[in-house]
Amino acid sequence: MAFMKKNMLKNNKKVILIEPAGAQANVFSKFMRLPLMGPLYLGTILDQAGYNVKIYNENILGRNVNDEELQGDILCLTLLTPSALRGYQISKRFKQLNPSSKVIIGGVHPTFFKNEAIQHTDQVAVGEGENIILDMISGKITDRFVYGDKILDLKNVPAPNFDLLEKKERLNIYPMITSRGCPFDCDFCSVTQMFGRKYRTNPIDRVLKDCHSLDKKRVFIYDDNFTANVKRSHELMERIMSEGIKMKWSAQVRVDVAKDEALVSKMAKAGCKRVYIGFESVNPKTLVNFHKKQSVADIERAIKVFHENDIRIHGMFIFGSDEDDRSVFEPTLEFCNKNRIDTVQYSALTPLPGTYTYNRFSQEGRLLHHDWDNYDGIHVVFKPKKMTPFELQDGIIKTYENFYSYIMAGRDALDTTVDFLGNIFHLTAHKFSDLKINRTMFKFIGKAIVNRWTKLNKKYMEYLSQIN
Repeated sequence: MAFMKKNMLKNNKKVILIEPAGAQANVFSKFMRLPLMGPLYLGTILDQAGYNVKIYNENILGRNVNDEELQGDILCLTLLTPSALRGYQISKRFKQLNPSSKVIIGGVHPTFFKNEAIQHTDQVAVGEGENIILDMISGKITDRFVYGDKILDLKNVPAPNFDLLEKKERLNIYPMITSRGCPFDCDFCSVTQMFGRKYRTNPIDRVLKDCHSLDKKRVFIYDDNFTANVKRSHELMERIMSEGIKMKWSAQVRVDVAKDEALVSKMAKAGCKRVYIGFESVNPKTLVNFHKKQSVADIERAIKVFHENDIRIHGMFIFGSDEDDRSVFEPTLEFCNKNRIDTVQYSALTPLPGTYTYNRFSQEGRLLHHDWDNYDGIHVVFKPKKMTPFELQDGIIKTYENFYSYIMAGRDALDTTVDFLGNIFHLTAHKFSDLKINRTMFKFIGKAIVNRWTKLNKKYMEYLSQIN
């Protein structure tokens, strides 16, 4: 499938693409100024077809879109679950301002809750949208539900045109994607339900073209499992090095990549500065419950290997499995500090629509509500088996507070100084450690974020405290 090339003449229709922000109570979203790739890909396809295109991301804007920005012929909204309600508000306002306009809603949340989304739009794009967007915009397809096929040949998806994104100059990290799908099938994850278990990859030559366009920039690779194809990963790292690409990048990987120490070494030499790893738990029973196919020993080995290669680690943990009780928090904190994980993300198990977890909790009557604003990974929205919702929520926040504490930040700063004094006489000052300087900085920032979350969510904590 080839997408339409740019017309000689511009189409008069103005198409607005918007990625809404999450609710104010999700303070972490304010620090996520990284746009989704969907609106960028769709906007680029429409621009190349001759439409007048503008893309707005409310997190990048730092505010809600205004009425002037909502003047147009067609609105396309890309919604995640925690941004769904805000998206519906934007759709309503757009229709008020442009009565004869059309609204199209797509994304992960509408794909799994299409009957809800259709109440707020003219059409719902279900699944991947690149191969249906032109027919929906032109009016060739008028069905209220339009089903997109999975893009089998990713090289046909055009490179994103960041110039279409309002306030793109605020991007300090640029997103990139080299694959879709994940061969694993974790219980709580919607990736395989949305993109499938078949691991579809962009050809390496196409990936390198994207890398060259982002040379000397900071890049986050969105792939859900960047190194799933080990042979491809080796070749890609070798090509990045041989072609002299100097971008600094981070990516999401699984712990199993650390078993291939040669690959991790190549990642570091090719510019990898940080990896985001779903450790999920230090409770072995929870790892089995989540179908993670990894052990605590695997996690410790991964941390060691990445740190030996001067790659920082953002460790992601989930609390609230059916195997977790109140005793899970302290060992997790001790594990993170003992293994010197650079930054962490402690999440509540969140039953996102489309996941096995959502379907199971819904059937068991364990969902507390359907206020999508709070389905953000930090608010508890279900009844755990071995503790109360309040105990789970309180445990998560206290674990955050203890990890991102001023005392721990001060300790890291002291360790940095000691390392420096110990190394300077051996001319190895480069090891005085970017790792720990960043860990100190992030702990101060993290502490401020957690404090703000606590202030904004007092009523939610009170609500949870009344549930047995």
